[in-house]
Amino acid sequence: MTEGVRVGHIYEGRVTSIKDFGAFVEILPGKDGLVHISELSEGYVGSVTDICRVGDPMLVKAIAVDDQDRVKLSRKAALAERGEVDPNAGTPDPPAADPRPVAETEEAHPLDDPADPAAATATEAPGAIDGFLLSPPIG
Repeated sequence: MTEGVRVGHIYEGRVTSIKDFGAFVEILPGKDGLVHISELSEGYVGSVTDICRVGDPMLVKAIAVDDQDRVKLSRKAALAERGEVDPNAGTPDPPAADPRPVAETEEAHPLDDPADPAAATATEAPGAIDGFLLSPPIG
């Protein structure tokens, strides 16, 4: 196990590196660990830089040390254990997909104008099967 790092212990570390998937935080001289983006806050985190920058101090809890001596850290667990309010915890999840049916969100096609007697939809066109126009065989 990593010398000096105690699982369950809270450390005041400093962010040393930012990646898309999380932040590396030095918790002891020469020893850093990863705070995965999912462990940065209770709320939705769109980008690691929404929470921290290189050089920022960060309160973290050591939550695991793997067999390769890599340290897993959690900011949200450290804040929860200390009873500190996470300013990002109220951030809502990303917007959900538009719940309206596709027909309501797409613009009408000019050939679908029911007021135009010359307009024909794919299902009304000769040679259409289940709304798909069939082309004659090649050759």
